[in-house]
Amino acid sequence: SNQDSFDNVNGETQFYFNTDNSPCTSANMAILYQGRANCDGMRGIGDYINHRGYRTTELYNQLIYGYGGISAGFTFEQYKAQIDSSQGVLLHFVNEFTGFTHTMYGYGYDDFGQILVYDGISPNGQNPGFLSWGGYYFLGGQWLAHYGVTVINLDPAPEPATVAFFFLGIVFILKTKN
Repeated sequence: SNQDSFDNVNGETQFYFNTDNSPCTSANMAILYQGRANCDGMRGIGDYINHRGYRTTELYNQLIYGYGGISAGFTFEQYKAQIDSSQGVLLHFVNEFTGFTHTMYGYGYDDFGQILVYDGISPNGQNPGFLSWGGYYFLGGQWLAHYGVTVINLDPAPEPATVAFFFLGIVFILKTKN
């Protein structure tokens, strides 16, 4: 997701969003960002998932509700529904002054509007770490505002190789019985 051939700095991944806070899919990105559509982290994650033989039922970036003063976007209730259906969510944070961004994995919540996160680069791992939905996260001497999510829902159907081996096994059993 951070290939330098797409103008990404080594170790950096970019995520693109619709400015009206609606979901931004790969199809939206191809229209809106044209030459930059392949640069997005969500697109890279989706390509990797497909490369490994899996499929997604949903794959999009979205700004959170209220970000930028817009009464639309991904809500805490949607986040809870994702977690309740055993789907994690990538959470995006930004320093609104410098533009520095950071992404963490959200995998739980409590009844007080707190989200359970895992931060892969934090000195303490923040695992488990609780943050307020739509709040701030302190990293590297700076405050980062929660501004967006990436939703990745995998298709529960088995990967094609599993299905192929299953049918080959049935053919082999039927062949040996005859």
